[in-house]
Amino acid sequence: KGGLLTPRVPEKMRGGKPGLAVSWGLLVALSCLHGTAGLWGEAGAPAADPPARGCAVRGTCVASPVCPCDVGTPGCEPGGERCPFPGAGAPCVDDSGAPPSKASEVAPSIVEACGGDWAPDDEVCCTDDQLSSLRDRLATAEGLLGRCPACMANFRRFWCAFTCAADQSSFVRVSNSSTCDPAAHPGPNKGKGGGCEGTVAASEDREVAQRVRVNVDKAYAEALFESCRSVTVAATGQRVVDVAFGGAQDAAAFLHYIGSAAYLSGQSPMLMSFTLSPPSLAAPEAPAGPPRGADEPW
Repeated sequence: KGGLLTPRVPEKMRGGKPGLAVSWGLLVALSCLHGTAGLWGEAGAPAADPPARGCAVRGTCVASPVCPCDVGTPGCEPGGERCPFPGAGAPCVDDSGAPPSKASEVAPSIVEACGGDWAPDDEVCCTDDQLSSLRDRLATAEGLLGRCPACMANFRRFWCAFTCAADQSSFVRVSNSSTCDPAAHPGPNKGKGGGCEGTVAASEDREVAQRVRVNVDKAYAEALFESCRSVTVAATGQRVVDVAFGGAQDAAAFLHYIGSAAYLSGQSPMLMSFTLSPPSLAAPEAPAGPPRGADEPW
């Protein structure tokens, strides 16, 4: 069945029992103007049919941007022929069917990057090179959102779950991908205008994700937005969502801006389209999957 990106339940809250879900009232949605509170409570009711474990993307296929032009200028559309990978860290499509790997083997820095919700024994769909890129992006976000610890903790948890959750393939679908052809883009993959030579994509003939669709639990997305919407810039008093997130007024607009604006400016490796859906315990049956490049709804 199709799943959703939801708050991850740490092992220490599961009591070693699989299949427990977090009650939505437990993800704190209070802004820092109304006081700081914890982000987790007790585990909720057992999930009758937890999403299957599996990965949609895994590992870095193209480390540096392949875009020898100014992103967004005429003839230099992100994801286009001249600029197939505008952002650093484009991940490999994982359609191998291989199960998630133990974090201690492929992502030993996960606790450092994502905090104590994760443990070395956890199964994950990310690798250490992906976590390195994630840390850089989270550091940028912390400069904006760090005045509110609750907001930043929720923001970190969201992106760590998106990147590493062992059931990633239940809520992420690759809708566009491409190869990285050294004949079309010669030169080593170094710096902004690098080519495809030496990339994992070229050496292993792998498909590289360019666009993904992400199904997110609506309550979770709204809690994330509510915890961040009133954070202000210290120097000006302006809301951060107005300065850096397109003036988003709700969770859908907040995620849409994050998923599209960063990619269109060359700051993100993928274009991300988010769909907010009812809780995952009532998720509808997901279709087998559209052909790459299809654009129909989830």
